[in-house]
Amino acid sequence: MKILVCLKQVPGEARFDRTTHTVIREERNQVMNPSDLYALETALELKERLGAEVGAISMGKPFAAKMLAAAAALGADALYLVSDPAFAGSDTYATASILAAAIRHIGGADLTLCGRRSIDGETGQVGPQLSVMLRVPCLTNVSGIVSAAATRLVCARLLEDRREIWRVAYPCLLTVCEGVEGITHPRLAGIADMIRARSLPVRLLTRKELPDVEAFGRKGSPTQVRKAFTLETRERACLIETNLVSGAAKITDALRRARTKTA
Repeated sequence: MKILVCLKQVPGEARFDRTTHTVIREERNQVMNPSDLYALETALELKERLGAEVGAISMGKPFAAKMLAAAAALGADALYLVSDPAFAGSDTYATASILAAAIRHIGGADLTLCGRRSIDGETGQVGPQLSVMLRVPCLTNVSGIVSAAATRLVCARLLEDRREIWRVAYPCLLTVCEGVEGITHPRLAGIADMIRARSLPVRLLTRKELPDVEAFGRKGSPTQVRKAFTLETRERACLIETNLVSGAAKITDALRRARTKTA
């Protein structure tokens, strides 16, 4: 059985390029996206249960290889970095298109895991889009694996008002929540694991290796960010009135004036 986990590096503190309206991604201050970390932990738990092979794939700049090495130290068996200047500025659709081409190139997977969202974009779109492009069923907001077998999974799915139990056969794609049931915290790498990770190569996939990718970069992205800005908040003056009668009168007057302005 082959499991593939999609990992993303996100900035610990987001800064925007005011010209391109994109997130500035520098090597410093980069972390693994939190829900992706739980997707990786879920894959490693399934590896222990089913004897699966776990691969980790990431689309990003060359320094994302360090994050993949960290995934290897935790237990990933194969590492793939999708990186090319031509892929810069890709929106969620183009990103899913590139990842789908990369996954097909490496032979696919029985189970593909993604975090349910990235903290820099908060769209939650790449996983479901990727499942459509790979033509496999998708189960979103998975909060736990109830049982696992060689042919199927039973998963808990978290909704706003309830928890559902689903049975899904391979091949399939799951998007995993932060804080998976039964996992109090992701595992830590030991010294032996870190040494092993150094010998595990990162396979680089560029535009040259992915000639069949359908959409990539800004030109291949259906959505464009027109403006990125930091919202500035102002503190409102607070008037303290100890007399209930005069206080009620002032509130009534303020509401009347506000209603007049909007009328």
